Amino acid sequence: MAEQNTENRKTVSEIQTQISKLKESVKNKETQIEAYRTKRAEINVNEADTQKNKAKVTSIDAEIRKLQKAIDNFPAELALLEENLAKEQHRLAQEENDKLLDLQREAANDVELLSKGFIVSLEKSVESNSQLRAALSAETSLREKTGVTILENYCHGSMQSLGMLLETMQAQMNGQHTQLVGPGTVPSATPIQL
Repeated sequence: MAEQNTENRKTVSEIQTQISKLKESVKNKETQIEAYRTKRAEINVNEADTQKNKAKVTSIDAEIRKLQKAIDNFPAELALLEENLAKEQHRLAQEENDKLLDLQREAANDVELLSKGFIVSLEKSVESNSQLRAALSAETSLREKTGVTILENYCHGSMQSLGMLLETMQAQMNGQHTQLVGPGTVPSATPIQL
């Protein structure tokens, strides 16, 4: 049944065209009525009151009534067309919104997967940082005993900032709203040592 509705459904453009044609048709009918009234008046004023002329007037009156009936139905037809147009526009807007929601769901899924991957990377970084700090401590102890500097290019690693970042990110993944520390700012209760 849904397929049948799709087949019978008119596009916005088709409905707008139908509305324009209906309005144009009404204008044409009004013009025809005016022409018939003018012709009727001419017959009544300029021609003799014969049976033939009475038949012409009767015929003209019948045409005027026929055209007037079509015009009288115009508001109802126009209202139906405008209602159909509004429904179709709403349906199209809903379809577009549904497509956007699908894209949003995909993007949200990507963010969630990347967030989980980021936390895994941070966990590995925290572990690597811990190993780096231990190795650096061992090398420093040995350097103090031997008095020889062998290591020239290295980094010190982080004492707390990676761990704090990991905790913050994990809290966010668990739905806790946390404030991130911006560049150059440190929460007063949590001193960071690099």
